[in-house]
Amino acid sequence: MPTRSITDYVVEAGKFWETQTLNTYWQKIQSEERDMARRNQAISKIRARIEEARKELRSLKQELDSSRATNLQLEKRLSTGSADALRDAREFEVDDFDLSIP
Repeated sequence: MPTRSITDYVVEAGKFWETQTLNTYWQKIQSEERDMARRNQAISKIRARIEEARKELRSLKQELDSSRATNLQLEKRLSTGSADALRDAREFEVDDFDLSIP
């Protein structure tokens, strides 16, 4: 078996270093991909929560609008009822009579 030259050792060391460097890069890439997947999953959950909150907000706005409409109707009925009550009271008002004895 022939002895190895220094060049052979340098080439082997270079290949080893290159392999180690590539392995390190590959591990970093895999780690970053996992981190991105977790990040994307978290973003998806947050978007789902936002959509749920928007739906609830729409529902609450509709409920508020409905309540406002009901309040307006009640205010109109109350004001109409008050006007009617005043009108009725005027009809039954008794004029001032002279109650002095002649």
